[in-house]
Amino acid sequence: MNKNSAHIKKENGKLKIELSVAPSVLWSQLILFFLLLIPTVSIFIFLYQIIFNWTNKDMAWFLGLGLTTLVAWYFLRLLLWNRGGREIITIEENNITYYSDYRLFTLGRENYEFKEFSILYLNIDDDKGVDNSNEPTLLDDMIKEEGRGLLGFEFDNGRRLETSIDLPISELRKIINIIERN
Repeated sequence: MNKNSAHIKKENGKLKIELSVAPSVLWSQLILFFLLLIPTVSIFIFLYQIIFNWTNKDMAWFLGLGLTTLVAWYFLRLLLWNRGGREIITIEENNITYYSDYRLFTLGRENYEFKEFSILYLNIDDDKGVDNSNEPTLLDDMIKEEGRGLLGFEFDNGRRLETSIDLPISELRKIINIIERN
């Protein structure tokens, strides 16, 4: 079972929540590394052939180069995320900033301005067997002790922020208590 974690700091009047992914097992990291390595080697082969055959201006090479670059980028992000990615949420008086940290770079920086917001528990356990979709649903039983869930925010302007790192319900409850006190 994964041991994703949450760390909360208060600095300069801001509440900073860091949700961290537990590093995956070594064999799955190796598989991701080789899935990253194969497209990367293909990119070098394409570049070599393009330079060597400079007179050949066939668009198929550039299309192949573009596709292998996208595949390599995807597997690099997946590898870095599974080696300890983080989601950072900074809560200020009327603003929440959210981004994903992949160790080497950050993605998805978004600002959410609000007058009021609601905190959501999002259930990811399919214990009822009714909902077959993979979309998280609002947790019906707020006093549930077991299971895993996601942290979410719903703003007064209709926007919604959902994290992707699942935590135990008891840990979510602690985070929400700290947010509500501040």
